[in-house]
Amino acid sequence: MRAAPLARLAAGLSVVSLTSGCFLVVPVPLGQTKVSPAAPVSSAPDRCGAAGLQGLVGQKENALKAMTLPKPTRVVHPGEAVTMDYSETRLNVMIDSKGLISKLHCG
Repeated sequence: MRAAPLARLAAGLSVVSLTSGCFLVVPVPLGQTKVSPAAPVSSAPDRCGAAGLQGLVGQKENALKAMTLPKPTRVVHPGEAVTMDYSETRLNVMIDSKGLISKLHCG
């Protein structure tokens, strides 16, 4: 008899704990009705040279063949597995499904 209420309590706590991560709680001081937006996050310094290569966005991937890219550089195609390690000196060149360069960034 005692097991049924405990099972319901455990199930209820499980639901609460699973759904509690789905909500964003922003504390607002009393009397303040407007929340100011967060300050923009400053980007990391361009240590991989991506800023100077933004003109490649929209070009075909084969445009990279004629260039000497900084080391290390990683060319990433759609669905390709890559490591999630961050290296501020590594240039990442993202290729879209049409074979065009869609993004260049450090990491």
